[in-house]
Order: sequence, then structure tokens, then C-alpha cells
Amino acid sequence: MNTKKILGLLGYPLGHSFSQAFFTQKWQELGLQNDYEYRLFEYKNIGDFFENEVLNNKNLLGFNVTIPHKQNIINYLDDLNETARAVGAVNTVKREGDKWVGYNTDVIGFEQSAAISIFKEYGFRGALILGAGGAAKAVSYVLQKYGIEHLFVLRGSETKKTIANSILYADIDIDIIKKYPLIINATPCGTFPDVTKKPDFPYHLLPKKHFLYDLVYNPSLTAFMYAGAVQGCGVKNGEEMLHLQAEAAWQIWRKVAEIN
Repeated sequence: MNTKKILGLLGYPLGHSFSQAFFTQKWQELGLQNDYEYRLFEYKNIGDFFENEVLNNKNLLGFNVTIPHKQNIINYLDDLNETARAVGAVNTVKREGDKWVGYNTDVIGFEQSAAISIFKEYGFRGALILGAGGAAKAVSYVLQKYGIEHLFVLRGSETKKTIANSILYADIDIDIIKKYPLIINATPCGTFPDVTKKPDFPYHLLPKKHFLYDLVYNPSLTAFMYAGAVQGCGVKNGEEMLHLQAEAAWQIWRKVAEIN
């Protein structure tokens, strides 16, 4: 009989999972490999996930959430912590008694990886967020906290009708670029194996003082980052953010495990 506490990652498609390797190694380092296991839950439909995995598995302690479920997972949860509620997106879920509670550790990961090394060092007061999904909302939450004015950059005019403070890629000109020197890719565009792809941004207009932050971490140098580096811009990928948000998720789950 399996008595291990189960954690996992919900998303679709999943492909290569950083999380599975990260937590397996962590448990080995802590001597907890016999107490926990990490599973990949590749579900296109969240309802199927809850029916097949959540309702029938008493050992399931919690799970991470990735694309495309960071926002629609909220409809299946019993409660949200304050940050997740404010962001409107969830990337970490834990069981609390008979309830499932959503958290957002993307906020922690992005803030800790960007607040000192980018915000304070460069003194940026304006940013463009490419995308408007769950990750983009977490980025926006942090930017608001630091008083950094920002716009969401979208592909479709229909989406723009539902997102405040947004523009289309076609709207970007030199004046907008000058006003918003921090460019953050919060889309999966350019993720392995589609390593040659990048957001449809006018990179040729970028001045050297700008900075491109890519939430994508695989590959380590994305096409988005390379296009900025060619223009002399500073660049950073999402690997540090990924580690920080995963560590924050582990701290949330450990507290529950100790209570249980």
C-alpha cells in the first residue's frame, strides 16, 4: 500500500518537467524520498483531473498549476489566499482538511528575482508585459507593488476589450518603447522545443538602456533575450524565478504536512 504523500504538476501539455526533478532532488537531500513522490498530471480538462486524481486520492497533499490552468483552476477551489485572490491566478494548491486552497508563488519568485537585480539597479519606472495570462497577472501584481507603471501587450483586439491597460503589438512605436524600458515576456513563446520563436516585438527599436526579462527558462538564452542582447539590452531568463517559486510552494506544502 502506497503511504507516500503525493504532490504534482497540473498542466497541458507538460513535456519536460522542471518541477519533478527539482522536488525529487530536494527530497533526496532532505532524506524524505520515502515520504513524498511527485507526479505529472497532464490534463486538458480540469474537471477530469479532479474526478480522476483529487477526489479519489487521499494521499494527494497538493499540486502546482501551469499553463493553461492558472486562472480556470480557481473555479474548482474552496478558497484562495490573499495574494492569489488579488492576482486572479493560482500556481500552487494545497489540501487543508477537506478544502483545497489556492496560492500564487509566481509573485514570490518574480519579486525576489527582479526587485533588487532589476528594479532597484536600473531604476525602471515603466514596463511592458507581453501576454495577459496567469503569469502576466502575477508580474503585474509585483509591478504595482513597486509603483512601476505598465501595460499588457496583446495579440488580439478581442482580448484587448477584456484587459484594462492593454495595447496590441501593432501599437508599439518608439515613443511607447522609450516610456517602458523594461520588457517582460510572460508568454510561453520560445519555450523548448520551439526555440526559434519569439514575441512579435519591434526589437530593432530597442535602446541599449532597456532590459528584457523572459519568464521562459528553457532554453537558457531564448530568441527573445537574444534579440534584445543584439541591441545591447540587459537580459535575464526565468530560471531563478522558477526555483524561487518552487521553493515557496514547498514551504506551503511542508506546513500542511507537519499539521497532518
